[in-house]
Amino acid sequence: LLTLPLPAGGDALVQISGTPPGCVLVPGSAKVGPTGSNPPVGASFPLGVFEFSATACANANLKVAITYPQALTGMQLQKFGPATPGQPATWFAPPGLALSNGDMTVSYTVADNGAGDNNPAAGDIADPFSPMAIAAPPGPGTGTGPGTGTGTVTPVPTLGHWAMLMLAAMAAALGWRGLRARQ
Repeated sequence: LLTLPLPAGGDALVQISGTPPGCVLVPGSAKVGPTGSNPPVGASFPLGVFEFSATACANANLKVAITYPQALTGMQLQKFGPATPGQPATWFAPPGLALSNGDMTVSYTVADNGAGDNNPAAGDIADPFSPMAIAAPPGPGTGTGPGTGTGTVTPVPTLGHWAMLMLAAMAAALGWRGLRARQ
């Protein structure tokens, strides 16, 4: 059981099990950093990014359980690595992920050279994981960029206060004149 300090305070409790004989964590590799590689647009890492490396783990399926000091409600739980073996590394929702303990403990499995193993060498596992907060994309009338549907707000010219009074007086005079013509 590892106790790792989180960037914003508090600790995460980490348990990695299922290691076959000879499979070991690389000393000092288990840590929680403030940000991850190539974050998705609008992503923030309020609980940091957990990562570890293990070696001599050929064909291993390591079980990882991380308990955070707060519930992970509303966060996207993502791993960084290839979503399928041989693909480029991206952030993705790992299959088989489970939440327990009031949504404070997340559990998942990482397999040597399987989905999410960010080290392509046989027997070596690198595993970044993070609960992410993803900001909503800007709505209409916000942001920048012509032709994107989310351009800047364009002011519409209007008449001043006195011009509006004059226009109202002219409309009233025309209405009175029209009524008088009917009589």
